[in-house]
Amino acid sequence: MSESSNSMPKGEREAPLAPPETPFLCPLCQSAIAEDAVFCAYCGKQLKRKRMAFGRRAGYLALVLLMAGAVAIYFTGRQPASPPAAAPDTQRAAPETAPPPEREPAPDAATPVSSEEAAPILRVTAGIVVLNDITGEELARVPAVVVAGGWLALPKRVCLGGYDWYFQMDDGPPMRIEDGILADEGAIGLWRLQADPRPEATALVAWRPDRPIAWLALAGTGESEPVSVETVERGSHFVRVRADRDVFDFGLFVQDETVVGWTFGEMAEDGYLWIGADGARRIADLRVDDFYRISFANSREEAFLRALSPAGAYTDIERLALLAGAFRFDARLDPENLRPELQPDAIADRLRALVKNSVDAGLETEVAAIFDAETLSRAADMNLTADVLRTTAAATGYGSAVTLLQNTLDLMPPAGPAEQDLLQRIQAELYRQWLSSLIQSGDIPAATQAFDDARQRLPEDLNIHLLGVQLYLAQEDWSEAERLLAMKTYPPELSATVAGLQARILDLKAQAGSVVIRFTPGSRQVPVTASLGAGFRQPFIIDTGASMVTIPSETARDLGLIVNVRTPRRTIYTAGGVITAPEVVLPSIAIDDWEVRNVKALVVDLPDNLGWGLLGMNYLRRFRMDLNTDEGLLLLEPR
Repeated sequence: MSESSNSMPKGEREAPLAPPETPFLCPLCQSAIAEDAVFCAYCGKQLKRKRMAFGRRAGYLALVLLMAGAVAIYFTGRQPASPPAAAPDTQRAAPETAPPPEREPAPDAATPVSSEEAAPILRVTAGIVVLNDITGEELARVPAVVVAGGWLALPKRVCLGGYDWYFQMDDGPPMRIEDGILADEGAIGLWRLQADPRPEATALVAWRPDRPIAWLALAGTGESEPVSVETVERGSHFVRVRADRDVFDFGLFVQDETVVGWTFGEMAEDGYLWIGADGARRIADLRVDDFYRISFANSREEAFLRALSPAGAYTDIERLALLAGAFRFDARLDPENLRPELQPDAIADRLRALVKNSVDAGLETEVAAIFDAETLSRAADMNLTADVLRTTAAATGYGSAVTLLQNTLDLMPPAGPAEQDLLQRIQAELYRQWLSSLIQSGDIPAATQAFDDARQRLPEDLNIHLLGVQLYLAQEDWSEAERLLAMKTYPPELSATVAGLQARILDLKAQAGSVVIRFTPGSRQVPVTASLGAGFRQPFIIDTGASMVTIPSETARDLGLIVNVRTPRRTIYTAGGVITAPEVVLPSIAIDDWEVRNVKALVVDLPDNLGWGLLGMNYLRRFRMDLNTDEGLLLLEPR
């Protein structure tokens, strides 16, 4: 977009007729203008009527759009000292105000300067800078003003992640921004359009501290406001300054009818005055694509953008893998410079949602394969860590989850009190579930190792301590279990668990010195395996209704017992009827460490239990028996 040429005398142009719906005429050139216009689009005349009220942000955006839609835009602090070329009186209205007096000569730098002397006359081009990211999605839209040479200023932080940059006016094609000037430490960059949209525009020159300065708000009344500024920080190309009044909207600093700086509203703190080269001596030293490469390419944030791109037709598990893999890249941006969707909390929430969706789809193993200790430590989100650990435990076991947690803790930076408390609860939960599963499965060596590790890492966790008591009871080591139980004081909510363990310890104490035979609770048969000497093991069924021990004929042969016509026989009654069975003498019968020698036995093949024998009363009467079928426990205490 460019402004209509000012070289044509006003008298050579017919003033356009005002349409009926907008019967407002410029008092200077009689051109038709919009009802709420602040400046005439044809001659730049400042209008005295007030604009409609807008909010701060809405105001400057509305004005920028209005200026971008005009053919020519003038920002005038006051009426020009020299009026436009004369025109016939019938086509012009008298000026509303008299021309201001001539300015005094510029004072020396040592002479105090009154801010009231500032009176800029500016001709600039307003529009919107559109920045797109690597995926083609719009990153930001920033109001901007272009000065002579196609130069415009932008805060560095809003440009981070911008892959394609364009300056857009509402009635023309977008113009690419290709290069600019930006110091390493600079918060503001000066960038240049590929083509200058308005060669006759007002120039950008270096700020002179010895001259008056004014500030012009893009969303204001069109009148500049004299200001005084105080230097806050000096850089290579810009000086950050603080004004003596509120200049936090988008606007320009002007001095001697030239632009010397910018303000950027909420996008940058304070104002920035140009102190670099003027005119043709101003040379771009950084391309936009190089700025992207230096500040954003191959970063964690760029990987996030690619993973979150709606253009990527990813499944949940694919997007989860891409987002998690992004943590292998280093972060390049500070949190305050991140877009909302790239903030750490937002990424963690997205990851947790993807984990849940994938688990609901039955992909626990795939989720567990995506995350490792490095990824979790770099993500540094405790809730995400908890979700992944639970998924890993379900997919590959509690041992894998505990190992993943320990490796993550070794890599993770120190956490705050709340995060430490959550991590400790996750850790305790995993150890309790792991220990319980190992004890129930009978893997005593693994359970012992897990308990020793858990007790070292979580010495004050009472639930883990009680699981250690259960571990010793599973080994029937009632003495160590009792010692361990007495080491701690327990709260009321654990009293039932403690009472059950104490009862179990008492049972084992009572069993000391007894033969303990365990069987399936509720079963009517009590099986036991006994040694018959020479390493021979024979399965028996304990039968208190049988008067004699019996062994199968195959066992008699294996033991070398002679059964012939001279072998004594006894008549016995079985379920199949009355039979006569040979009687032999077994050298010994031993259960655990209790051995009885020279035990008489009958050689009988039980039809319903081939290969089994019976332990009858001629053996059992040597013991006091305590049978508990509900618990599946038989105690044989020697008499």
